[in-house]
Amino acid sequence: MINEKKLDVSCVELYSLKLQYFSDDKSDVFEFLSDSWKPLSMENLVVVYSAFKEIFSSLPKFNQSYRLRSHFLSKLRGLELQNLQRLVSIGFEQSWMKPFVEKLETIFVKECHCLTNLTPSDKQVSFSHLTELKVEDCCRLEYLFSSSTAKTLQVLKKMHVSNCESVQNIVATEDENSITFRQLQLLSLKLLPKLESFYSGSSKLNFPSLNEVSITECHNMEVFCSGEAITEWLTLTIDGVYMRGDLNDVIKKR
Repeated sequence: MINEKKLDVSCVELYSLKLQYFSDDKSDVFEFLSDSWKPLSMENLVVVYSAFKEIFSSLPKFNQSYRLRSHFLSKLRGLELQNLQRLVSIGFEQSWMKPFVEKLETIFVKECHCLTNLTPSDKQVSFSHLTELKVEDCCRLEYLFSSSTAKTLQVLKKMHVSNCESVQNIVATEDENSITFRQLQLLSLKLLPKLESFYSGSSKLNFPSLNEVSITECHNMEVFCSGEAITEWLTLTIDGVYMRGDLNDVIKKR
């Protein structure tokens, strides 16, 4: 765990690094790094109770700072962000972040009240190794990511979204090609009062592995998606009541 100060190390091997109580909202999470951090890399990064406006900011490629950050994130597999009240962008879409985002396996975001999305709708970000995504208590969040980004979620197994009062869609419309969530097994949507649909477009959605869907207190939700949602056998629970049938039909008739 590191509080707001510069820290020099000669050699550190970490499984998890927790940063907390950084009050400077002009910096990102790398402001504390110095040249002596070159040997440091870790698998999990946790950032809590800080004033960062951005986690991964833009920077010129191939400069010293880029090389330092690249080594620092080279083994990153998990990212947890909590109680970051001024955070407006995570920065997944930054070009230099591409090789590191593609290796992420778990993302947990909670109580980041200025965040409106995980990735902008006009950017494609590849989460090709992401297996679990959990988002809670982000009151200004409107959607999670674009449809082009959703297409990269080929190994995502679990998705939980809860208590985000401004969310209207999980996936924002960008193009009209079909989207396949190949390994998604569990989808949980809870306490999303403005949620209109999982996906706002008319593309076909394929869920070949989906076996459990839970929708709780999403009273504004009138349809799962405007197009066809293709699933195999699944357990569908709406407000604690077990239901059977096509996702769209059940939600329309409830």
